[in-house]
Amino acid sequence: FAPWLPAVFVSAQNGTHIKALLDQVLFVNKNRHTEIKEDDLNAILDFAKKSNMQLAGLKGLRQKRTKPPIFELAYGGKEMPHPTQVRYLENKIRDSFPMEGSPIFIDLIDKGKSKPQRSKL
Repeated sequence: FAPWLPAVFVSAQNGTHIKALLDQVLFVNKNRHTEIKEDDLNAILDFAKKSNMQLAGLKGLRQKRTKPPIFELAYGGKEMPHPTQVRYLENKIRDSFPMEGSPIFIDLIDKGKSKPQRSKL
């Protein structure tokens, strides 16, 4: 369902692990505020494109905002990137930066059009 979402098991009856839950909430909140430079994102994109030839049509990646992190992925060509290709790129971002507990949204931008489309993963 949401593999990026951490789980903390607590007991309301005994009050155990409440501190661990609060620590996790603070950790996730910090991750939601992570800002990534465009150069770093394009380095991730370049690495992903070298690792996976199906990503050759992707042109650029930038972070649009935080809380939650929203990225814009520019692509060229006749077809939108397949959802598995977008998920692969999301995983590469998660491998490189602390995003545990925070959803990542990737808006797809066709170089020939002006209106972005949100990737439905």
